[in-house]
Amino acid sequence: MEGVIAAQCDRCGRTAADGDRFCGGCGAELGAVCPHCLRPLAPDVAFCTSCGAPRAGTDRPAVIPQEDRRRVSVLFVDLIDFTPYVERADPELVRGMQTGFFSAARRVVGQYGGVVEKYIGDAVMALFGAPVATETDALRCVRAGLELQRVLTRFTPTGTDGLRFRVGVATGEALVDVAAARDGGQAIVAGDVVNTASRLQSVAPPGGVLVDGTTHALTRDAIRYDEQPPVTLRGRSAPTEVWLALAAVRQQPTDREPDTTPLIDREHELGMLVNALHRSLRDRRPQVVTVFGRAGIGKSRLVRELHKHTGRLVDEPLTWRTGRCPPFGENVTFAALADIVKAEAGILDTDPATSAAQRLTAAVGELVGPGERGRVADALRPLVGLPGTPLPAEEAESAWRRFLLALAARRPTVLVFEDLHWADDAMLRFVELLGAAARDVPLLLLCTARPELVDRDPSWAGTITGSVTITLPPLRDTGIAALYAHMFGQAAFSADLLSPLIEVAGGNPLYAHEYVRMLIEQGALRQSGRGWSLDKQLDLPMPESVHAVIANRVDLLDAKDRAVLLAAAVVGVQFWPGAVAAAVGQSVESVERALRRLEQRDFVHEQAASTMAGQPEYRFRHVLVRDVCYQRLPRTERVARHDRTADWLDTLSQSRDTDLAEVLAHHRWAAHEIARSLGMETRRYAGPARAALHRAARRAYALHGLDAAASHAGRALGLADDSDPVGRLQLELISTEISFYRDGNAFLSGGGPEQVQALADRLLAYGDEACAARAWTLLGQTAWLRADRKAALACLDRAVRLFEPLPDSAQKADAFAELGRLHMLNYERDPAVEAADTAAEIGERLGLTETRTNARITAATARYQAGDRSGLDELYAIVEFSRAGQLLALPRATQNLAYAVREEGDWLRSDALLSAAPARTASGQTLTTSYSGEAMRAWFEGDFGRLLAAAEAFVHTPTGSWDMQVRGLRSCLLVLRGQPVPPPAGPAATPGSGTPSAAPAGT
Repeated sequence: MEGVIAAQCDRCGRTAADGDRFCGGCGAELGAVCPHCLRPLAPDVAFCTSCGAPRAGTDRPAVIPQEDRRRVSVLFVDLIDFTPYVERADPELVRGMQTGFFSAARRVVGQYGGVVEKYIGDAVMALFGAPVATETDALRCVRAGLELQRVLTRFTPTGTDGLRFRVGVATGEALVDVAAARDGGQAIVAGDVVNTASRLQSVAPPGGVLVDGTTHALTRDAIRYDEQPPVTLRGRSAPTEVWLALAAVRQQPTDREPDTTPLIDREHELGMLVNALHRSLRDRRPQVVTVFGRAGIGKSRLVRELHKHTGRLVDEPLTWRTGRCPPFGENVTFAALADIVKAEAGILDTDPATSAAQRLTAAVGELVGPGERGRVADALRPLVGLPGTPLPAEEAESAWRRFLLALAARRPTVLVFEDLHWADDAMLRFVELLGAAARDVPLLLLCTARPELVDRDPSWAGTITGSVTITLPPLRDTGIAALYAHMFGQAAFSADLLSPLIEVAGGNPLYAHEYVRMLIEQGALRQSGRGWSLDKQLDLPMPESVHAVIANRVDLLDAKDRAVLLAAAVVGVQFWPGAVAAAVGQSVESVERALRRLEQRDFVHEQAASTMAGQPEYRFRHVLVRDVCYQRLPRTERVARHDRTADWLDTLSQSRDTDLAEVLAHHRWAAHEIARSLGMETRRYAGPARAALHRAARRAYALHGLDAAASHAGRALGLADDSDPVGRLQLELISTEISFYRDGNAFLSGGGPEQVQALADRLLAYGDEACAARAWTLLGQTAWLRADRKAALACLDRAVRLFEPLPDSAQKADAFAELGRLHMLNYERDPAVEAADTAAEIGERLGLTETRTNARITAATARYQAGDRSGLDELYAIVEFSRAGQLLALPRATQNLAYAVREEGDWLRSDALLSAAPARTASGQTLTTSYSGEAMRAWFEGDFGRLLAAAEAFVHTPTGSWDMQVRGLRSCLLVLRGQPVPPPAGPAATPGSGTPSAAPAGT
């Protein structure tokens, strides 16, 4: 017997008896039970010893994985011919050389924001992209490799021909110990990318930096490369494309590719910039404007548009200078200021020191009076790479401000400081003090930054009078569509092809451009003639550049908020706090607080309405953010979180088959499949997954989603075993039934009826009368489709006899409805009405509107056929009811009413009814509603040419091959005309045409 912890009173400690709700010692309510599994809890435990859930009122610490999967760049640098040198050199010299080499390597790697992962003999391995990823990880890695080749030559021992180094760089996914990376520890990364970098290093030329294709794609705009012949790396069967890095490309602030598209949806923000500029010119009053926005949202484009505007101010020439704050490298503290000073003085990085000094002196002389020239020039010299007299920080910055304000006093000036989120505190303080110190000069300080700047410095620019902030929102879908239209032409893509491109862009122009570039490179987007064509079977991966931008945002989150975001990614694109709390192991209250913070940071947003009572519903702002977060989780962690999410959903969906059934099946299946791929024991996941998939298959089948139903049923069958023979037979039955509606011809010709017969017998042998009866219903339908009325009647009679003593169910109603329809088509009024009324009553009790309505159609038609004109009135009422409720039964009701009206002699009214009947050829059509009104009108009017045309068009629709009446009329006419009769179409039903109440159209 399983041991149970005796419940104790939290107030007085008295042990409670089984069934006690209140303490017998002090009267307190006994609340010491697990809120998840309801087992009693000992008073000294914080977590349930049965299921691991936190005790009520406690908050389990966030499960923050120390390891995560991330895309990183790995660098290997190795000494060439080190072993022969060691053999002949003094050990102390060797040790000194190694120490200098390792120290220099660590310094260079750290300078570019990397982490030395390990020292391996005479090699060094470094990692870029952890603990914080940025979009410049690959670039920093290559730049570090080039810098290592320059720096390490100084460690060549004297008396040798010179030791040289090889560097290999690769970018890819790895499992990273983030905590170790943050602390500078070793053994922090594992993955094939490590092997690739090591093997690239081994084939790199001496003194060279060899990179893989992913690294090249991410850095080709900033590094000059020489493409090399593909190489076959050790252990690889296929050649690998490689590039040799030659040098970094120095991009001046004005180096831009011309804009190929107009400014879209940014007219208001541009107007604010133009107003600030003209206010500065008109009033000679400094203006400070900061443009905030996510990476790629259009900050730089907005600045370029303002620059174009200034070029049109012929009466008011301006000075425009731009400086960027780089995320890495040497002398980054005031790099943006250095860009501005060098641009004003005309100094190039390649200028010799004497030339640079002369140009700086000339620039200062033009702006500053004789008494200050020496002081200002000395302060500016370090910024342009010249030696100068050391000055206190305040004095140096005062001189720099003097130079910039003199620039604005001479001529209206715009100073642009780009990417201030990369700037350090000293640079931020300088820009703020510059804005505050400016007086009576036409100066516009234009800054661009990501929202992370406000996280670092919430009061940014708040002390400057008149400071303006502009925040760029994502483009609307219409804006992204317009962007694509300008890139490829108005008629480049149809709406169904354009929609996924708009979705992945998520309102971000950078994402849109990067996706387009990737698709062109992969050959999925091709130019043909005057337009473009897109692969319709496109499975859009994520461009590396987009992934890096999103990964950086995620890494900058607080660890607890990041853990909640990663857990939400497991739940799905839309999620609820309760599900996230279950996945991450925190209280709902703490998760809700984290979600509010994440909403403020624009990662998620709360939906206006929730599909779950008592739970707010959230959604990721961008589906790509969810993808990056999900990919971050190690697969072992995904298994646990999918399983916990499924447990939470299970408690909500046990009472009925809601749309949560398929969501639950997704999580159960994901937990099982990931565990299987990892070689974990899967028995604990297989049973729940099989049950959830079975429920999901029934749910999708009831909603006519045959493809989804078939997928769920197939997966469930794959998990079935001999421990539950009845469950396996039930799965085989629903799978067979789905295949019947997906492709009736294949079902009939492939032994489907025989398979159903065998299933019916085996189910009955196991005592499952309900499923056996359902099998007989299906056999009746197949016999009907083969025009074997006698067999169909026998099968349906057997089905209703089995169902008779059983409780009401949708399947029971279907059996009576099918039997009633068969009797109606045989003009047997009484049995038709009796069976149809029984089906309608069951449908009424169970709330099955479609089943009840179809049964009413059958009964009304049978009455009319027998001369009871109340049946005609009933058909009129059913048509109006079906139209008001937009029921799938409407086409059948209209068809039967039109038949009755035509029998009454009102051909015009009948034709009008058929003309107004809805033409359903997509998801939701059933065998009952599959007919061609156009073909039938042509038949009654004797227009046989029009009938053949309509029939030919109709039989090729998804459900057209089910309409034996139209197919038969077409075949008869073709034979009478002496023309060949086409063979039957292959598919006999449409995805989405399956419904348990389906039957051939007929009146």
